[in-house]
Amino acid sequence: MNNYTLVLDVWEGQLEIDEAALFAGGVGGLVIRLNDMSGGHHMDAGFSKQWAEAEGFLRWPYFVYNPWVTGKDNYDWLAMHMPNLCPAVAIDVEVRKSGYSAAVYAGQLGDFMERVQKIWRAHIYTGEWFLAEVSIWPKAEFWWAQYPYSMYPDSRITLSWDELRTKIGKLTWPPINANKAPGAVRMWQCSGDRIILPGSSRAMDINVFPGTAADLEAWLVLDGTPVIPPTVNKNRTVKIIAFPWLRVRAGAGTIYKVVRVLVYGTKAQVLETRYIGTELWARLVDGNWIALFYAGQSLAVFVD
Repeated sequence: MNNYTLVLDVWEGQLEIDEAALFAGGVGGLVIRLNDMSGGHHMDAGFSKQWAEAEGFLRWPYFVYNPWVTGKDNYDWLAMHMPNLCPAVAIDVEVRKSGYSAAVYAGQLGDFMERVQKIWRAHIYTGEWFLAEVSIWPKAEFWWAQYPYSMYPDSRITLSWDELRTKIGKLTWPPINANKAPGAVRMWQCSGDRIILPGSSRAMDINVFPGTAADLEAWLVLDGTPVIPPTVNKNRTVKIIAFPWLRVRAGAGTIYKVVRVLVYGTKAQVLETRYIGTELWARLVDGNWIALFYAGQSLAVFVD
């Protein structure tokens, strides 16, 4: 491959990432995990921080679809947590549920995607190994996982950017099994959790988009209009981790007056979340607001 944009996808397990090193290495995009579904949907512990630090890249979240709840419940959670003004989301479909029929999976996933695609440019991440779990796949474009041995050695290796580019230069688009995908393959995850690159001490998933950064941006934008997630009136519980307390304000933002405080360890119910720049705010059931992520720090976390 010659004409491509390098994209990395990251999650809380990557810990600290040196974004300047990624940028210097030619990384054009970052896909950031929005949620963890272990024990029930909750935010990826690193999302808010990584989202803020990725501002200089083309960035969009990926959402792990949870077959233990309905398509609508998946949608409600996503709608409550999508960053403001973000036009695109990747839907990670690779979680098996024992005894869950392929027809039921298809019905719930189809309902979910129909709701999501009305608002965001949504594409599906999966691979050939998972296709049989869903009897009929939704109409969508695909971020396809397929790992040539050159990009997926038996053990982890450390590469320089030049060494990585040499390996990618020997790849041929499209992936060898792209004809198996249920829709057009638009991005290729060509390595998973094997290659360590400058900027992180952990192996990272490596993706290539066939085109320029401008082409990638055009693919991610639905119609040129920034997207504000819909309000979802669904109670969620947060726990205050700011010490010794967290200010409760009359509106979403520090320009609003402080009406009271919530002390460290307090749990509170919230109805919606909203990004203001890189800040993440939550509306409480009484109509007041608290900051969940502010000035690079998490002040409260979801516990359900």
